[in-house]
Amino acid sequence: IDEILMTGGWQSWIETQLAPDTLSDSKLDKILYEKYPWTQMSLKKLQEAYPLGERGYNQPQLRKELPESVILRAATSNRQFKEVMCDFWRNHLSINQPDRNAPKRSWTAAHYEENVIRKHAFGHIEDMLLASARHPGMLEFLDNYVSRKGAWNENYARELMELHTLGADRYYNEQDVLELSLILTGWSFNDGLSYTFRGDWHDTSNHKVL
Repeated sequence: IDEILMTGGWQSWIETQLAPDTLSDSKLDKILYEKYPWTQMSLKKLQEAYPLGERGYNQPQLRKELPESVILRAATSNRQFKEVMCDFWRNHLSINQPDRNAPKRSWTAAHYEENVIRKHAFGHIEDMLLASARHPGMLEFLDNYVSRKGAWNENYARELMELHTLGADRYYNEQDVLELSLILTGWSFNDGLSYTFRGDWHDTSNHKVL
């Protein structure tokens, strides 16, 4: 940063921060790969490399290392504005760290950080919303993975409208939350933690939102 400020001033620094892919972070990338190899793993590889803890509870190593990796990147990355944006989106589209009742998110929380938050931090909101909605971390966190016709869950639909998009008490009502939750029935994941649409769970009646 000091070098950029000396050679081009703050305007140049801002321009480079707005194009993070043009900045080299090879030193940090090497540290991440050596210290946190899961940052480059698929969900399948994560499950193989990091088995669940005692009694099938959450994976303690990932639970510890995920926040460590976030702090390491924020403190040392050359892409400082990207880290600020990742922190913004991490809070806006948040899932929590897993507890013993949600062991699968030991894998999915780490994967969510890399493949939803970091991948789409400078992209289009539509792409990030869809990636979040279909990710097993979010599907499990807000219980949409078990939402089906006749036994639907409104947690994700409410969060999607109230926090992820429109905002609290803006332009929608309880009927809209109900209708959206029914539209989202059948959005789930399979045993391999891949997004799956379960047509036999989906409420096929007509719905009107907003």
